Amino acid sequence: MNGLPYIELSAAFFGVLGTLLLAGRSRFAGWGFVAYLVSNAGWLFFSAERGLWALFAQQAVFTLVSGYGVWTWLLRPLEAQGGEVLTALQALHANMLAQDLEIQADRPTEAEYLACMEAARVAIDKAAWQKGGAA
Repeated sequence: MNGLPYIELSAAFFGVLGTLLLAGRSRFAGWGFVAYLVSNAGWLFFSAERGLWALFAQQAVFTLVSGYGVWTWLLRPLEAQGGEVLTALQALHANMLAQDLEIQADRPTEAEYLACMEAARVAIDKAAWQKGGAA
C-alpha cells in the first residue's frame, strides 16, 4: 500500500487545524496559515500523484495565499517591532562580546540587560496580541 492515504488524511487534518486556529482569533491565529502550508503541500503532492490537475491548481493558489498569510500574521509584525527587538539583541551581543573580551567598562549592567530583554518580550507579545485581535 502506498502512502497516499496518509498524505490525504494529513493534508485534511492540517487544513482543519488551520481553520480552527484562525477561527479562534487568539494570539496563535497566524499559525493557522502555517498549518495551511502543510496542508497545501500534502494536497499538491496528492493531486499530482493522482493527476487531479484542477485540485493541484487550486492548491497552488492556496499555497500562495497561505504564504501571504504567514507574512501578514507572523513575519510582518516581527519586522514592525524589529527596532525594539534589535536594541535588545544588540545589548545581548554587547554583553556577550564584553564577556569574551573581559572588558567590563563597555559591558551593560545587569539591569540594562534585563530591561532590554523585557522590552523585547513586551514588543513581541504586543505584536502577537494585536494580530490575534485581543485587546
